Amino acid sequence: MKEEKRHTSDFAITRKLRTQDVLLTDEGYLKIGTLIKERPMFLWNIVHKRNRGVTLTIDTYALLKDAVRKIEPQKVIEAEKFAINYKTRCKLARGEGNFKLLGKRLKLK
Repeated sequence: MKEEKRHTSDFAITRKLRTQDVLLTDEGYLKIGTLIKERPMFLWNIVHKRNRGVTLTIDTYALLKDAVRKIEPQKVIEAEKFAINYKTRCKLARGEGNFKLLGKRLKLK
């Protein structure tokens, strides 16, 4: 009797991808851990494009960020700045903190 192959998402609690999960790309199914070791910039570009739909767990993203930092540290710095700005804008929208919106820039009161 044949055993049915079960998709990773059948067992997953979260939709975020882990190191042992598989991602479907134009080149076929590729393991996330292998991509981090062999082609980190390829995975970085997939994760950081608009309307991406691909998210990684915190641990997996940290591994990817370390691998990319060795190759192109400027990309990691840009992503960190974007994350800080995003979090600050969210706090401003909720009314937390002492911020004043000046166009697209934020200023402390």
